Amino acid sequence: MDAQAQPPPAATLDDPGFLRLSQAVTGHADLDATIARRLLAAMRRTDPTFNERAANLALLVRDGQTPDALLAAAGPTGLRDTMLALVAAWYTGTAGHGQQAEMVSYVDALMYRPVSDGLPAPTYCLNGPIWWTGPIPVAGVAAPVGTPIAPPTNALPAATTPKGD
Repeated sequence: MDAQAQPPPAATLDDPGFLRLSQAVTGHADLDATIARRLLAAMRRTDPTFNERAANLALLVRDGQTPDALLAAAGPTGLRDTMLALVAAWYTGTAGHGQQAEMVSYVDALMYRPVSDGLPAPTYCLNGPIWWTGPIPVAGVAAPVGTPIAPPTNALPAATTPKGD
């Protein structure tokens, strides 16, 4: 009796593999492993096909590859939306959409990183009550370079009188 050919097992992604994929798609090497584990579990719950698609996306990752290059490689394979969903999950801290979305991380969502030196995540107070009365934190931004523009004036032109009057 001939054994029937079995289809190949669906691709799967483990926690360390998901963390590596997340680092590749976001360009952030310092992602938290605990958040990655929770995010993967939430993505699996909100989209039963996510794990297989993410595993296939992980096969496209190359050493030194930028997120833009990975996105370009994902397009022809039909995995562009998978990559964008993963990036959105890390930046918003949520998995899924609408009423079925799951909150995984709030204050550690990547969307707050660019302004974290001077603006706390909404609803989180960094320095206790009336924190806004303290000195403004240094933003670490260089002063603009260039020629300053003269301020506008409100002066009216001098009135001229015709000669011979």
